[in-house]
Amino acid sequence: MAKASANNGSPAHLPAACGMPWILPFAIGSTVIVFASAFVGIRVGLRGYSPVHLAVLRFTTASALFAIRALLVGIHIPERRHRPLIFLTGLLGFTIYALLVNFGETRVRAGMASFVVNMVPVFTVILAVLFLGERMRALGWMGLAVSMSGAALLAYGTTSRLAFEPYVLVLVFAAIVQAVYFALQKPLLDRYGGVAVTSWTVWAGTLCLLPFLPSAVRLAFATPAPATFAAIYLGVLPTVVGYTAWGWVVSKMPVGRATTFLYFVPVVATIIGWLVLHERPTFLGLLGGMIAISGVALVNLRARPVRTQNVTSSIRSGSKLKQADAVN
Repeated sequence: MAKASANNGSPAHLPAACGMPWILPFAIGSTVIVFASAFVGIRVGLRGYSPVHLAVLRFTTASALFAIRALLVGIHIPERRHRPLIFLTGLLGFTIYALLVNFGETRVRAGMASFVVNMVPVFTVILAVLFLGERMRALGWMGLAVSMSGAALLAYGTTSRLAFEPYVLVLVFAAIVQAVYFALQKPLLDRYGGVAVTSWTVWAGTLCLLPFLPSAVRLAFATPAPATFAAIYLGVLPTVVGYTAWGWVVSKMPVGRATTFLYFVPVVATIIGWLVLHERPTFLGLLGGMIAISGVALVNLRARPVRTQNVTSSIRSGSKLKQADAVN
């Protein structure tokens, strides 16, 4: 993941391809499935745990795995001056973001939630316009309008009856929080690398949740096994394995090309939710989701900005690279 930021999307080639050209497509497909499954895993976990307890079990598991890795291969220790920023990014990107997604999914289906959360790049670009001096051209504003229209349809199409679902707004706010997280972590990624930054921010986010760990452990003894398995699964695959694999993917191909594959995440999440949870998407919700993702695509395809091109392109690359960074 660090290479993605450093290279600014420039091509990096597979080392001699090793006669195994299937590895890269396999890694891309597996990562998309893992990221998409996180939304379904959250729904399963919420059948036995509260949003807070599910988050603490997920990130305690991820923190333990990152700690084992750090003991085995070492890790960059951040400078004192960067530690407050690491804590803040962990609080936003993992604690608050995960709690918002978990609360949102108490009422919103997995597939529909993934469509809303995948609007993160739209809000990242808005932050770049507001705080980094980027100018958004007509195509970008059009994409923003399209994406927000899709979100409005999603708010009315999450159930079989036509009614406004306020929990969709919780997921929209989660996407905004995640966009702020991406912007804040950019200088950290440049200095320490993706794995180190993810490790430290996961640890920081878990630290904020530790007061709830004793009650979560007690609850685990009385909770159905599938919910506990889902919490552990979220910590192992989407949080640790998913980001490690995705970091490898973006080191082998241009970031802009790699991130286009993440548009498949909401579609795959909808399919998995249908097969595993029997959550049949409504026509209005599915239409709103596709419109929202189309708007995200328009924003990302807009003409290059007039100013701060290098900075904002790196942030946008990071936003899609880590879109499920705790995805969910």
